[in-house]
Amino acid sequence: MKTLSKNLFKLTVLDTDYLNTEQNKIELVGCKYNDKKCESVIAAINSGYNEAISFRQDKDYYRAINVLKTTFDKTFEIREARCLKCSNFFRSVITHNLEDIHDELKKMSTGIFKTKRFVPSYLMAGDTLEAFNSAMKRDNLVVKQGDKSHKIHRYEKKVS
Repeated sequence: MKTLSKNLFKLTVLDTDYLNTEQNKIELVGCKYNDKKCESVIAAINSGYNEAISFRQDKDYYRAINVLKTTFDKTFEIREARCLKCSNFFRSVITHNLEDIHDELKKMSTGIFKTKRFVPSYLMAGDTLEAFNSAMKRDNLVVKQGDKSHKIHRYEKKVS
């Protein structure tokens, strides 16, 4: 098990053979603001992330993608200007997991040994990934423009 350290958070890379759902993906190591709301949001993000990983290991990609959507939406509850970098970091972790799912589905739905079973999930993952990326770009534009209200735009749901 490898550990990567950041200033405020500790990221843990989980082994693929063994999944410990009790271990959190994102842990608050040191925050100078010590906001209680942030702790509850991080707990919800971690539980959603762990749930998505367990669905992914069971090859239930549709449910994994839906859980990641919900978890991504949860990151928008952190609205304080001082916490925008943290919420962007959470979104990038979730987006990276969705990219991994999308790549995995692409391998299973294309090529010689393709399976039509995973094509709808592959398309859904692609649409969701585009929506996540556009939401992150919009959010970064709002932060860079220095908008005093720090409006956070939710991504548009293309997939029903």
